[in-house]
Amino acid sequence: MTDDPRLKRLVDLEQHTVIYDQAAPDDESPIRVVRGSQPILISAPHSARHWRDGDWKPEDEYTAALGWFLHETLGAYFIYSRYQLQPDPHDDGDANPYKQVLADLVATTPFRLALDLHGARGDRDFAVAIGTIGGQTFAPYESQLVTAFEQHGFIDQAPTSLDRLALNLGRYMGGARLPTITRFLWEQHQLPCAQIELSAWMRIVQRLPNATNAKNMTSPDFRGDPARILRVLEALTSFLRQILTKL
Repeated sequence: MTDDPRLKRLVDLEQHTVIYDQAAPDDESPIRVVRGSQPILISAPHSARHWRDGDWKPEDEYTAALGWFLHETLGAYFIYSRYQLQPDPHDDGDANPYKQVLADLVATTPFRLALDLHGARGDRDFAVAIGTIGGQTFAPYESQLVTAFEQHGFIDQAPTSLDRLALNLGRYMGGARLPTITRFLWEQHQLPCAQIELSAWMRIVQRLPNATNAKNMTSPDFRGDPARILRVLEALTSFLRQILTKL
């Protein structure tokens, strides 16, 4: 399982497409847009370290790799933080630079839907949490997304949190209280969007040496569950393929 080429590709992508802990060079933006061929948009605003509440927050490891993988596999558009980002787009108003790049992209591209990828700590009581502000932001597609994860073994009443699928769970509702990407795309641009939180076990193939939690010696050698990471990949790709076949 650990030799699966998809896992190796995720590691390669994470190593080469995101720089967690450095500011963008003077001639580059910290925000990168990867143009695709299909009307679906993947976002990973926390793929590098981000400034919130007066401090740098650790990166959501492998959300950049997952977005790149969906771009390569399906032709999705992808926007993410290639370098550390200040301020955090989930903790700032609509004039936030990340949201402004998003607004420009959405204004010129007829997207059908967006997925906003995030990472949760490995000790959370779920494997995958989907947030749609109580069903508001992703109504045309929510049931299909839930079904895709269920078909790949993630369910609400799972015997272990490593297989638990949570829908609109408390702080992971997608923006009921915070100015999230999901809320911004839905309210300001009427683009269906779901926030997807993935436990560390569901995304980190192997922690890279420059990761915040490697440098501060918090589980520096952490590795997620390879079988479950692949199940997440398969659930996301199968869901998006279903959508694309109906366009």
